[in-house]
Amino acid sequence: MQMEQMVEKGKRGAMVLQLSGKIVIENLRNYPAEIVQKLRDRLNAGGEARPELRRQGFYDVEIDSQVFYIHLTPKGKVLLLAVWARDKRPTVAEEKELVAQPSF
Repeated sequence: MQMEQMVEKGKRGAMVLQLSGKIVIENLRNYPAEIVQKLRDRLNAGGEARPELRRQGFYDVEIDSQVFYIHLTPKGKVLLLAVWARDKRPTVAEEKELVAQPSF
């Protein structure tokens, strides 16, 4: 997998994130296959993402009414850490717990 396009735009560091090649998504929370496919399709087509300012490789990707919290590993794998309704954002404690649990 290769990051084909990363174009900054707008406020809060929003950007377009598009990946090419075979996109490997590790589904750490066992979300339904439809959720994983929705993320794969968006990453393949390109879509708006907001990078975390304090953690390199972590992004919020908005798709329809959902936010996908992902990490792009240095080896090119996508870790799906969390999905929530756009109106409800995890607390800082919840985000820390989500990041602390994955086994790389």
